[in-house]
Amino acid sequence: MDGRTVHLLDLPDEILLIILKKLGSVDVLYSLLNVNKRLDQMARSVNNTKFLNFSINNVQLNRFCCEILPQIHHNIVSLTLEIFSMERIILACEYPNLTIIVLTNFLPDILLQYLTDESPISRLLQQQIRHLTVKCDKEMVINRSFTDVCVRILAIGRNLSYLNVHQWLITNHACLSIRDRPPNVCLSSNLHTTFIYVDTFDDCLCLLDGRLEQLRSFTVHILLITGSVVNNNNQKILFNLKEFSLISYLHTTAYDCQLLPLLRRMPNLETLTLDLEIIRLTVIDGLHLNKELLIHMIYLNKFIFHICTILTDFEANYFLTTNDIKKTFLNWKYSSVNCCINHFFRRI
Repeated sequence: MDGRTVHLLDLPDEILLIILKKLGSVDVLYSLLNVNKRLDQMARSVNNTKFLNFSINNVQLNRFCCEILPQIHHNIVSLTLEIFSMERIILACEYPNLTIIVLTNFLPDILLQYLTDESPISRLLQQQIRHLTVKCDKEMVINRSFTDVCVRILAIGRNLSYLNVHQWLITNHACLSIRDRPPNVCLSSNLHTTFIYVDTFDDCLCLLDGRLEQLRSFTVHILLITGSVVNNNNQKILFNLKEFSLISYLHTTAYDCQLLPLLRRMPNLETLTLDLEIIRLTVIDGLHLNKELLIHMIYLNKFIFHICTILTDFEANYFLTTNDIKKTFLNWKYSSVNCCINHFFRRI
């Protein structure tokens, strides 16, 4: 060892690129753009400028809007934006290849103010954006505000094919609730993938009544599954739906009368995920799933489930064992299955 100091620029391009990949693209651009020809070329490369995640202070924001973005705007495909910087960044220049936007730390009422007909974010949603994710997980919000945002986004997002607004915390009661709204809300002829929280099972049924006609992948978190209280007798087969995930947080007694009929409308499913706590007289085991559900899904190749059956007839099921349940999955063609039984004695 001769004790020489190795400078950053002494490293080969391969090593420099590995180092730069460990840093965020925004940090690389802010630190290295226009430093020298070699580093500048790496900083403004297409791979480094496609996806930009902005979480910066005002000084950095000023330089980006005035100097950096005008030099790389044509490369940008995706922007992750916070509320205080969104408008300035969008107005800094044109983004001809921008198709993905992630909005973080937004409250619904504030976001609605940015979704007016003439706002820059609305124009992008109308003309370019295909993928939209909206995150707001820090503050209390109400169903009405959340619903207003979702309805507005789908009204102006004519080209949206992917919509993710499931990031609001369910504990903050942020759920889509459209069962009492006109049937012409939340319409889309292009949306094929969505992740969302809804208030009730009726809201889920409304989204699957044909208004999202191209929907292929649907992940829905439902606060409460009960018997339907709206006039929804739609039995339309959902031929386009290939992936369906349903997660519910509270016990339901409506599995047989509500969930099963809906799932049977999905004959072309390839992936199914269920996370449920169901109150009924008999256990949901492999025999039941095959006979009542999977026989209707001949293309299904992936089935992930966590189903807790809460049996109301204690005496009839007292001698049921885990081996009894496991035996019903002997010819199971999906992932391995495990089960357990807990006995709870109700005090009188």
